[in-house]
Amino acid sequence: MSDSVVKIRNTVRYVRSSPARFKKFKTASKMEVTSLFVTSNQYFHELCLIKNVIKNYTTEKDPLLSRMTKGMESKFNKYWGDFEKINSLLFVAIIHDPRYKLKFIKYYLSHFDEKDC
Repeated sequence: MSDSVVKIRNTVRYVRSSPARFKKFKTASKMEVTSLFVTSNQYFHELCLIKNVIKNYTTEKDPLLSRMTKGMESKFNKYWGDFEKINSLLFVAIIHDPRYKLKFIKYYLSHFDEKDC
């Protein structure tokens, strides 16, 4: 018998030996698994979160941190600062996401540009 199979069997025995452990395992196995990767419908939301973090840290009192985030802000704006450069399929993915729909885009587009804030 393979060493891996023996380890799995021992683990199963260990989990089943305690009702509390078995209950925790059963609960964990029923949990909804989410993706570890940013999918297209989450991408815009993550983008806005990054924008807000950069914006908050550029006004930081610590000069080193402020200088670092200003560099990040210029790189961020290079790729994401102009909506004309953003692939419009990203917006299509957001519109089809039932959690956000069109309201989400309208809200973030009105608040994303610093001139409108």
